[in-house]
Amino acid sequence: MTASKGPTGFIHGFATAAMGLGVLLAVIWLVLWGLAATGGPDWRMPMQLLQSAGALVLIGWLLRILLRSRGVKGAA
Repeated sequence: MTASKGPTGFIHGFATAAMGLGVLLAVIWLVLWGLAATGGPDWRMPMQLLQSAGALVLIGWLLRILLRSRGVKGAA
């Protein structure tokens, strides 16, 4: 039994958005870290922001893998 296109499309979009947000958080963290390293304002970026970025990328990646594997099982 395969899922309808609506819920699968939503989950695929959610996975893509989670990965995009995670990458965006990581880029922001790197820019702020770079500013502090070059003598700019010391904002003391917390590691929790970087961990959240990694978690969002991991969640999105796992959802995409699960959708891909489910599609392969449905075709077999």
